[in-house]
Amino acid sequence: MKKNLVKVALALVLVASASSCSTEYRTLSRMEKLTNRVETQGYRYTPADWHKVLEDYKEIERDAKKCSFTSAEREKMGEMEGRAMASFAKWTADKATGIYKQGKGILNGILNGLGLGTE
Repeated sequence: MKKNLVKVALALVLVASASSCSTEYRTLSRMEKLTNRVETQGYRYTPADWHKVLEDYKEIERDAKKCSFTSAEREKMGEMEGRAMASFAKWTADKATGIYKQGKGILNGILNGLGLGTE
């Protein structure tokens, strides 16, 4: 009886550790897919697309809190988060530059239309 109890306990530990490794792998894999997607397609995203990315990231982050990452896995996760944030920063800068240029064009158009521009 005692021998069977030890076997059951050992089996439970093995199952828990195997599912734990699977969870870490799955979480890292999802973060990698998200990062690759925003790096390759983020430049053409709309604000709604970025909102979806944020929702996906929050879900991955919730799962990551349940994981027992190794030091190397934590570093990899952080690196991917940084790359995703950089993609968002590039998109934001591009949009801000476009808005600035459009505003500058409108202002120049008004000034030229009033005969006050430098043409």
